[in-house]
Amino acid sequence: MAKSVAIQLKGISKYFGEVVANKNVDLTVYKGEILSVLGENGSGKTTLMNMLSGIYFPDEGQIFVDGAPVVIRSPRDAYHYGIGMVHQHFKLVDVFSAIDNVLLGEKAPKFVLKEKSAELRERAAKATYVIDNDDTEAPVKTVRQTDTAFGRFRLNARIALLPLEKALYKARFNWLPRKRGQKIKEVAAKYGFEIDLNKKIYDMSVSEKQTVEIIKVLYRGADILILDEPTAVLTPQETQKLFDVIRNMREDGKSIIIITHKLNEVMEISDRVAVLRKGEHVATVNTAETDINELTEMMVGRKTELNIARALPENEQDRLEVSNLTLVNHENVKVLDNVSFTAYSGEILGIAGIAGSGQRELLETIAGLNRPTSGTISYNDPTTGRKENLVRKTPAQIRELGVRLSFVPEDRLGMGLVGNMDIIDNMMLRSYKRGKLPFLDRKNPKQLAENIIRDLEVVTPSSHTPVRRLSGGNIQKVLVGREIASAPTVLMAAYPVRGLDINSSYTIYNLLNTQKERGVAVIYVGEDLDVLIELCDRIMVICAGRVTGIVDGRKAKKEDIGLLMTGSVEIKEKEGCAND
Repeated sequence: MAKSVAIQLKGISKYFGEVVANKNVDLTVYKGEILSVLGENGSGKTTLMNMLSGIYFPDEGQIFVDGAPVVIRSPRDAYHYGIGMVHQHFKLVDVFSAIDNVLLGEKAPKFVLKEKSAELRERAAKATYVIDNDDTEAPVKTVRQTDTAFGRFRLNARIALLPLEKALYKARFNWLPRKRGQKIKEVAAKYGFEIDLNKKIYDMSVSEKQTVEIIKVLYRGADILILDEPTAVLTPQETQKLFDVIRNMREDGKSIIIITHKLNEVMEISDRVAVLRKGEHVATVNTAETDINELTEMMVGRKTELNIARALPENEQDRLEVSNLTLVNHENVKVLDNVSFTAYSGEILGIAGIAGSGQRELLETIAGLNRPTSGTISYNDPTTGRKENLVRKTPAQIRELGVRLSFVPEDRLGMGLVGNMDIIDNMMLRSYKRGKLPFLDRKNPKQLAENIIRDLEVVTPSSHTPVRRLSGGNIQKVLVGREIASAPTVLMAAYPVRGLDINSSYTIYNLLNTQKERGVAVIYVGEDLDVLIELCDRIMVICAGRVTGIVDGRKAKKEDIGLLMTGSVEIKEKEGCAND
């Protein structure tokens, strides 16, 4: 039995000046299927989906919905054709409840006084026929409401009351949403969503907020759902719940398009996979007939080894000791709560946690960018053997102590690099104070910039290009390359592969492993639990600013880390291993 086509793209192209985002893309999505869209950064997958959802308009090509050509110029047009997109960054009002957010933007059907008045007059003037049995000559009579004085009075009275009827109609729509609230609850129950719809958004977890976004598009009648990186910030347990809901939607005949970079999840949830490369559609394959290596080769255009060579730590020594670290921010919120751990030389310590659990604040505090409320941060100098307390010291003071600490911040251009400066000048930010002459040394920074461009395959016209003109992934390469090149004894990296394609991501993983083999204590904050388990020697889990456990990366399971991320369980580390 042939599948029914839900949506079809033919020859879709999109240009931004001289940049080709999509070129002659053909894509078919069937009813009742889950289609994953894969591609490197800059391959055009999000741009393509934005054209489906009405954010962009294609420069060339045609979109068909249920076999009919359509024109989608706005998200409202997309909703009209049953297309809804859940973006990676949620668009919710924090102080509203889930129900209020779902109903937000919903418009009542038009109530135009002139049209209603004309409709009443037309209905009153319309002839009706009655049978008069007493009149044998003309038993069929024609009757109109306007034929009698009383009928005309009723018509005029009804027209006069139309403004009041309109006001009551609006009040009923805006202030009495009980029936619509019940409909929203029915949508949630139908697909297996577990959520309190009366809960305020600011009290919700990330997965609950995502649930509200999905319910919102379903309530508006979407039959084609586009999910952009839906599992990026979810725990393994939350991911499985989401997959169960997606399967329920598929069984109901919905078409689901998932944009993701997690190949193992693609293999688990999707029916087919569409691969884009450099804006063009490479192939669409059945998930059951492919594997991760083939998908990677299609994405990159060549065979790529996706193995992280993790060696056993050697000559481990205490390099950084954090004890009872507490931080209260300017809003009087405790973002770090009694955090204690030790980072050893020659190992990679991973940090896992739901977004906003305190990972960023922890690294910034160690780097001297935040002043902790209490606690100690001790650095053990490998050359002198001295122990230095880094608390309440500025980054400059930390450098003066001889502490070689590198930090790859989460905010690339806000904290890591200067957007208006070129790559060479951004290299000099690390070295310009070392010069002894009144003139700056640009030779060594230029050589470093050229090496990073070559080794990390940074796409740029030259080393003199302002950093802000690079893509997000290339900016990240410049930042990571500079920090690693400073030969640190402690390297802290917050989401260093965010925005990078899969090939470049594995290049960064290998660079971190190289630093580990040189005896550097590497602290790595990541989002992908599969990578954390494969890359890190130990994994510290943070929930709401507290350390809920430190586990062995070689023995850890995603499900167990997920429970630690939500605070459902806690474990303590003793003598280098995790124990209950």
